Amino acid sequence: MALALLAVSPVAVIWIAADWLHEVFRQSNTFFGQNPRLYTVLTIIAVSAALTLVADKIYHHIKAQQKRQLEHI
Repeated sequence: MALALLAVSPVAVIWIAADWLHEVFRQSNTFFGQNPRLYTVLTIIAVSAALTLVADKIYHHIKAQQKRQLEHI
């Protein structure tokens, strides 16, 4: 059950963020207000890509650090 909640949590966060972004874009008087659904999706994709790049950098940093530690043993 706990594993299912962990899997649902990111989806819920994205869903809430998407709803909030859509509302912000819809109410704005800028060009974002012309097509709020498109800009909501594009924003979520951009944020997801950026977070993936950061996670990848952290993973490779930790992996290199572990390799250096094993070389000293």
